[in-house]
Amino acid sequence: MDKTIWVAAMAAAFIMPAEVTAQGTIEYGSDARSSLRDEEGNRYGGGTMERVTAKVAIPLGTKTDSLGRVTAWQAALSASYATLSCDGEAAEMNPETIVNAGVNIMHRRPIGRRWSLMVAAGCGVYAPKNEIRTRSILANGGAMFIYRINRGMSIGVGGGLTNAYGVPMVMPMMYFSWMSRGRFELKVDLSSGMEVAVATKIGRRMRVELVAVEMDGMMAVTEIDGKPQIYSSARIGSRLRPSVRIDRKTALFASFGATWLRSADITDRSLRGLAESFREDRDKRYFNPALSFTAGVSYGL
Repeated sequence: MDKTIWVAAMAAAFIMPAEVTAQGTIEYGSDARSSLRDEEGNRYGGGTMERVTAKVAIPLGTKTDSLGRVTAWQAALSASYATLSCDGEAAEMNPETIVNAGVNIMHRRPIGRRWSLMVAAGCGVYAPKNEIRTRSILANGGAMFIYRINRGMSIGVGGGLTNAYGVPMVMPMMYFSWMSRGRFELKVDLSSGMEVAVATKIGRRMRVELVAVEMDGMMAVTEIDGKPQIYSSARIGSRLRPSVRIDRKTALFASFGATWLRSADITDRSLRGLAESFREDRDKRYFNPALSFTAGVSYGL
């Protein structure tokens, strides 16, 4: 669970649009206090994390052909602000705040009966709040070839371009999405991060979702002892998420669960740092499992 995963996930996140509809979401999340440890069990203080996230997806143009295949342009804006309240040595290893904000333009089109192409380009700011500089701006781009196996399942492969390590480089990406609909909806999504979930409706307005596995994360370009570094934090958790639809466009939701693992990793922002991140014997530190809570609102624009 190092930053390499999150550079790839960051590139994949904007290449995999969901439904081409105008929608926005605002969410607050909190992880309770837990201890920071290494793989040998040594402890380095602990801390909590609170995060506010806003996302907006805006269709720029959509066309469906006679076979039901979609050609679409979409703009996506996202912003997250996290506060990490740490004590002991953990306070020295983690920034107090992290800002992740970006804008991306995405395009997808059919290139065969079952094949489609997704391309994207964008940029964003990834930094502690008090260290936002020109170096904090990361550019992203990518292309993904996706094959539709059946109505609910697709796989794909492609590459993402990022300058997270100082020089532009292409990183491979994989894609898998499966959704089975019925009384119970089963979803397996390995496009941006990871999500395995099952959901069902209760009445006309309420929906309950059990997320068995969810993976996401944040990263920041920072400076330590005069050297550019990359801080990354990956999260894996499970949650129960009920939601209530207020009207045709608005829904309120909350979730209760646990974050099983939250990593804290720092390496040089260089090709050497990238190589170091692949080493199995390097020092890795994680926060212990902690209770988590989120609440928010989604709105169809």
